[in-house]
Amino acid sequence: MRAFVAVPLPADFEEWLQEYRSSLGEFAPRTVPASSCHMTLRFLGEMSENDMHAAGRLLETDLTECAVISMCLDTIGVFLKNGKPSVLWLGPSHKTEEVVNLAVRVRKVLYGFGTGRQEDSFTPHITLARFSSRGTPADAAVLRNRLPKPFTFVMDQVVLYESVLGQGHPLYLPHGTVFLRRFAE
Repeated sequence: MRAFVAVPLPADFEEWLQEYRSSLGEFAPRTVPASSCHMTLRFLGEMSENDMHAAGRLLETDLTECAVISMCLDTIGVFLKNGKPSVLWLGPSHKTEEVVNLAVRVRKVLYGFGTGRQEDSFTPHITLARFSSRGTPADAAVLRNRLPKPFTFVMDQVVLYESVLGQGHPLYLPHGTVFLRRFAE
């Protein structure tokens, strides 16, 4: 099964996303449904069912002492592929140490799991849309300049997901959830 570890978004993200998308007009690329939006901490790739269970137990053991993190998503960015816009994303204008540390911790505890390559750097972001092959750098510039109102939320859980591919958007099935600490002890 194909797996990844991510932070889910709260229900009110859907309202924010609908408002932002209404401002995109003719530049709107292929949008990702709000139910599929999340912040990936680590892509794992293909894993066996036994490895999924083991990974879930390791995350639960290692992350339960992590505290919740407040996150402000206030900038739009574009990832390029072969010089053309590929992904439209929402993220923080600066990486917070707490989020980077959480991603590093997940990557360390799950080192060796899955077939996904280990990325060297972590860019906290939410994928909002994907560009078609006809997307141009000018389209990306227009979208990047349409800054949304900030979306602030509390990262209070980390989820191990299975990604089920099919027609349309993938289906993300949770295989384990770790709730982060609400208060310092």
